[in-house]
Amino acid sequence: MIYILAASILAGVSWVQLQAELPSRSELGVAAAGAVGLMVLWWSLGQFSKRASLATQHLRMFLLSLAVTLIAAGFTAYTAEDALQERLKSHLDRRSVWLDLTVVDLPTRDDRSWRFEVEINHAYEDATEQSLIRDFPTRGVVHWYFSDRFAAPDQLGPGERWKLQVRLRQPQGSRNPAGFDYEAWMLEKRLSFGGTVQQSRLLPAPERVGSSTGVQIRIDQWRDAIRKRIDHDLADEPSRHVIAALVVVDQRPISTEEWPIFQRTGGSHLMSISGLHVTMLAALVGWLGGRLWQLLCSTPARVGLILPVQSVTALCAILGAIGYALLAGFAIPAQRTALMVTVVCFARLFGVRANPWASLSIALMTVVLWDPLSVLAPGFWLSFLAVAFLFVRCSDTVEQADSSWLRKIVSVLRQAGQAQLAITFGLLPITVLFFQQVVLIGPLANAVAIPVVSYLVTPLAILGVVIDGLFSAPFFLRSAAAIQNWLYGCLVWAAQHSFATIDWPSPGLWRTIGASVGMVIALGNILPQALSRYRHLGWCALGLLIGVAPAPPAVGDMEVTIIDVGQGSSVLIRTHSK
Repeated sequence: MIYILAASILAGVSWVQLQAELPSRSELGVAAAGAVGLMVLWWSLGQFSKRASLATQHLRMFLLSLAVTLIAAGFTAYTAEDALQERLKSHLDRRSVWLDLTVVDLPTRDDRSWRFEVEINHAYEDATEQSLIRDFPTRGVVHWYFSDRFAAPDQLGPGERWKLQVRLRQPQGSRNPAGFDYEAWMLEKRLSFGGTVQQSRLLPAPERVGSSTGVQIRIDQWRDAIRKRIDHDLADEPSRHVIAALVVVDQRPISTEEWPIFQRTGGSHLMSISGLHVTMLAALVGWLGGRLWQLLCSTPARVGLILPVQSVTALCAILGAIGYALLAGFAIPAQRTALMVTVVCFARLFGVRANPWASLSIALMTVVLWDPLSVLAPGFWLSFLAVAFLFVRCSDTVEQADSSWLRKIVSVLRQAGQAQLAITFGLLPITVLFFQQVVLIGPLANAVAIPVVSYLVTPLAILGVVIDGLFSAPFFLRSAAAIQNWLYGCLVWAAQHSFATIDWPSPGLWRTIGASVGMVIALGNILPQALSRYRHLGWCALGLLIGVAPAPPAVGDMEVTIIDVGQGSSVLIRTHSK
């Protein structure tokens, strides 16, 4: 039942996001009425068919699934319309106004500017603060450029409250082929406007007017303090920005020279807090909590006997997962894993055996219902599908009771390699859809990078932050940076080969779905026993990714693409052969 509900909710949410326009209010009313009718019919069939046949049970399941899909679609349309209503109004576009704002999240500084997200307290027409602007957006992103004539603050942190003049602009992205969809990203992040701080000798100078408080502000200040400590202690280490990304998910300072290396070797997913990192830390915190509780059991007061050790271990694992997810800014991979860890641990608390698919389904429903716009992020699909392919692969493995420790190690390495290959090929269709790229060297690079980052760099970085905060000893932080420097050198060597990646045209949505289904059949154990011998025919579905390149212009014709590069012009002219 729970799998059907999760799939129905995801289908309803995704259907709305694929539409060129949101459904009208009349269409939403019809959908709501249809959902109510379907639910009534579903309930009626259950009441009047006490001994329902198999066909009736399937009909009820279909009615329930359709009703949930309509409800999810309506909820998504309402959420999306609410987010669009928050966008900067057209009459304020390109205008300069005075804002009383609070800095949120983690500000980022480069050689030319500060970039920071803001929450608006008040907006005024001028510096006198007499003309209040009504219905101004709540959140946005601001750039503060500095030069020889106009300075910017040396430090800028979350919670700071400023009054300054900002030139506004509506969220606007470019439609370049394979380009980043900046407008969709701002919509997903609920950032309703962009802006640039205005400075002039004729204008009052920007003024800091205090600080704001709140739970989220405190968390952001905590993350910012950790990031500053890492920058201070690893000031001479080239990998300091990667270490910060692994601890507090601040990927923006990672240089433009480093990102292509991670992308060409398929290691981009490791440069942030991933599900594996959250699971690893939750298990470590749970283990430590259980051991400490056992020590309390051995004291004369027997304090630890109040609760079973298993319950304390589960509670500590939940706290570790949620705490690390908050440290990560509650990004989607961290959300998904924290929810799954919580479900599994609560099941253990109540003596219920947790089904991994049920845990994944609950996490999926929670993430999607919490924020339906999260499906706009490629990371949402890559995160959940990677775990799903691991589950499919694990269902096909057989435990072997080997007494030889050497054979156990070989078995673990073999299973790890098979899991890596399953994820690589399983996510191949959707990776091509999103990034138009096939990373051939990815399995080999990840075979080294995943254990190094997950079991060495990340634990040492987190331990280093704790030890450095308590004793001002950066030994573990420097050890993590040294290992990361070595790993980056290996990735540079792997990325320089011409066969590392292949550019590949996007196959489109339906070809991607067909190829993904083929990978599930080939890599998983979902076919009936009588048909399992034919599962390798699923590899043929990769043929759907072939032959998707657009045909060149005819002889004598040409195709002209004008590319938006921000300023100036970039024009690509393509003929039949050049």
